[in-house]
Amino acid sequence: MTCSPADSSFDAPVDDRNPSEAELLTQPAVGHWSRRTFLGAALVLTASACGGRADEGDSTDEHESSGISGVADVDAGCPPSPDATACPRRPLRARLRFVRQDHHAPEVEVRTGEDGTFTVELPPGRYEVVPDNLTGAPYPRADRMTVEIRKGTWTTIPVAFDSGVR
Repeated sequence: MTCSPADSSFDAPVDDRNPSEAELLTQPAVGHWSRRTFLGAALVLTASACGGRADEGDSTDEHESSGISGVADVDAGCPPSPDATACPRRPLRARLRFVRQDHHAPEVEVRTGEDGTFTVELPPGRYEVVPDNLTGAPYPRADRMTVEIRKGTWTTIPVAFDSGVR
């Protein structure tokens, strides 16, 4: 990225006469600041004003996000029946832990929303997803799963809990 004077929102009048450094040091102070201090501060402000800007089209891989999103749900507990259709499912608040498998890193824990949805930003790698219900009871329960996250992509997974009701 390059920064030019046109990038700055600070439009100061320009003095075309280019004084020497000796002249700058002998100029009277501007307020309680010397002219040299004032110009130095202006230079720092100008540099910082354009230093945080990215040119359009600049794209670096370090800014690409990746992670996992999905919905946790549980079956409604339908008894077995020969003519039964699939048992309806409802959203479930749950705790999900993401444990990195291919690199030593601390695990990440999230709780799903009221609607069972979750989104967690994670660096690329292989993760074990460990679902737990919030009550600590044996049911509802869900199986652990392994998920591979690739650089710059989001992976969507269902987390299907079993109510234990038959």
